[in-house]
Amino acid sequence: MPDNGRRKNIMGDKILGISAFYHDSAAALVVDGQIVAAAQEERFTRIKHDYYFPTNAVAYCLKEAGISAESASDWMWFGHGGTNPEVDLTR
Repeated sequence: MPDNGRRKNIMGDKILGISAFYHDSAAALVVDGQIVAAAQEERFTRIKHDYYFPTNAVAYCLKEAGISAESASDWMWFGHGGTNPEVDLTR
């Protein structure tokens, strides 16, 4: 499969994955190809099936890895196909 110069080695990278605005929002952090932390937002808000942006889950993942949001090399987004949220990821 051609990579068009876009594929890169995930080793050494810090990838923050986010799922929100559909069902059970969550975040996960992969560092050097290994899952370092993952959490669903409902564990922090106590709102069953919380679908809002997972602010608390993201903070937890970053804290577990001992990194800041700025040091994440990539942010990956999963969104439901029927939604097109305008999200400010700089907050």
